[in-house]
Amino acid sequence: MNRFILLFYICVLPLLMISCGSDDESDTSGYIEFDSHAIQTARKEKDKFFKTDPHSPLIPEQRASFNGLRYFMPSEDYYVNAAFEQAETPDTLMMLTSKQNDKRYYLRYGFFTFSIGDSSYKLTAFKPIGQATGTLFVPFKDETNGKQTYSAGRYLDIEEDVGANEYTLDFNAAYNPYCAYNYGYSCPIVPAENVLHVNIKAGEKKPTDE
Repeated sequence: MNRFILLFYICVLPLLMISCGSDDESDTSGYIEFDSHAIQTARKEKDKFFKTDPHSPLIPEQRASFNGLRYFMPSEDYYVNAAFEQAETPDTLMMLTSKQNDKRYYLRYGFFTFSIGDSSYKLTAFKPIGQATGTLFVPFKDETNGKQTYSAGRYLDIEEDVGANEYTLDFNAAYNPYCAYNYGYSCPIVPAENVLHVNIKAGEKKPTDE
């Protein structure tokens, strides 16, 4: 999981928090409302990190010519409510990575169920073993891979709300692993259970030179 992306979206999330002001009893306190402006602001900050930060995954030659990441336009169609079921007895998964000698172990922590259009889908959320984290790692593939998006799939980092059984999944925040930009990195490979048979036209697109 990319350290910067993990911290970045946790820091950006407060920008998206808008409390419902109505007296309607059906309102939910702390509801996260879709905000395309906040998404665009976050993307500009990420571009700045890629261009100027010494921890950028880009090598100096790449940074010199870097003009920004490629994205789908923000879309509320891929900003979905999801039911979350935490695994009663989380089992361990050995997740392969892009480097053959690097294997990582994760807990299969829970499951998101959600709808896009008229169809329902399911994604497994993972937690790395041996690391204290308040974030759920959701790697996924979809039918845009190899066409509009990175062929190996993309990731979501979801801030855990302990005890919650409902979340918002924002695929506008889907990001490429660092391997998409620099083969020197080792990146988890998306497990077969997280392959979605749908086009997710949201989030980061593939690099132009893939």
